[in-house]
Amino acid sequence: MVKKIFEMYKQGYGYSYIARYLDLQGCSPPSAKSSLQNGKSGWNAVAVQRILLNRVYIGNTVQGVSEKVSFKSKKTRRLPSIDG
Repeated sequence: MVKKIFEMYKQGYGYSYIARYLDLQGCSPPSAKSSLQNGKSGWNAVAVQRILLNRVYIGNTVQGVSEKVSFKSKKTRRLPSIDG
């Protein structure tokens, strides 16, 4: 499914069109659990955009995205992006 998203985007299709296409194909969205609770279902343009912008999907190893607030706590915070 991720390959199809990248192929369609490379062919010039927009985020909304790809989202509608995935809905018509019956692909479950990444937020399937939360969408059932909220009464919403299906893909949206933001989900497609996040997949396309996420470096992990193109094979990069991503580290240093978050850090622990304290060794005493399980809380973490996101670090600013260093993309240049």
